[in-house]
This record gives sequence, C-alpha cells and structure tokens, in this order.
Amino acid sequence: MIAQADIQNMTTAEKLETISRIWDSLEEATEPSDWQKEIIEERLRRLDTGEVRKYTLEECREMFAQMKTQEQSCGL
Repeated sequence: MIAQADIQNMTTAEKLETISRIWDSLEEATEPSDWQKEIIEERLRRLDTGEVRKYTLEECREMFAQMKTQEQSCGL
C-alpha cells in the first residue's frame, strides 16, 4: 500500500498517473455479473418498447418539488 507520505511527495503528474492506473484496475474489476446484465438488458428493453420512459434532470426536480408541496399540504 502507498503511504500518505509517499503520496505527498509525488509530483502532480505522478499522482495523476497513479489515479489513472487505479481507475483502469477498477474498470476491469467492475464487469457486471450475469444476473446484473439480465437486469440491465430488461431495463433497456422496457425503454425501447416505451413501457417506461426516461426523465430529464429538470423533470425529476419538478416532480420532487411537487411531491414536497403535496407532503406539506398534508401536514407531513
């Protein structure tokens, strides 16, 4: 493991190279399992068929704001 003192002594370029190598190793380790792939495929199928839809960030914010307003009007 790299000690904190070693990190502090690295140049910015060395730190960025280290971060890059760590990200590369994480990408290799994060390959989804078969059951995760099945869930992803099912969700993509539902999007493609129109069974569900995507929302923009602004639409989500608006929906949450409406829910918050409804909760407040109910005394929650």
